[in-house]
Order: sequence, then C-alpha cells, then structure tokens
Amino acid sequence: MLTRKRIIRVILAGLLCMPLAALPAQKGQREKPRMERNVTERACQDIGKGQAIAIASARVGGKALSANAQRRGNQIIYRVKMMSNGRIRTVLVDGCNGRVLGIN
Repeated sequence: MLTRKRIIRVILAGLLCMPLAALPAQKGQREKPRMERNVTERACQDIGKGQAIAIASARVGGKALSANAQRRGNQIIYRVKMMSNGRIRTVLVDGCNGRVLGIN
C-alpha cells in the first residue's frame, strides 16, 4: 500500500509536470488561445464573385470569362478566368481580403 508521503510525492510530481505540457512545441512560438483562433476565422467576410472579377480585371485587364469559388480549408479562393491580349489567364483571388494570390 502507498503511504501518505508517497501519495503526496506522486501528486506533487504530477502537478510539476502539468505546465510543461502546455508549452509550445518550438521555442519562441506562442500558440493563440482557442477563442482567438475562432474569432479570426469567423472575421472573414466573403468579397463576392463580382468583386473578385473586378480585382482580377484591374490586375490583368481584359474580359472575364468565368469565376468559381473554391474552399481550401477555412479559406475561400476565387478562380477567375480572364481573356487578356488573346491569352486566357487564370487569376486566384483571396475571397477574404481581395488579395491576388497568383496569375497563370
């Protein structure tokens, strides 16, 4: 049977080890609290297909042929096909902030 001193030692050892499990995996990084992560994920307002076309047109010029919304994880990305100088170009627009992510 465990003695009273031994039980107290086991409990204290467990308490001392608890804060170590809460440390970030890599040195110097701080993980956001769960509530902050959820707030930032929900804070994104979709810019809409029309705004994505306008952004792509301003960047590449030409005529919009089509626009599709794609979901990658928590992110919405608009894929806008444009006809510019006789070439079909694809512009990827971030659906959250309107930033152009790439042009093919």
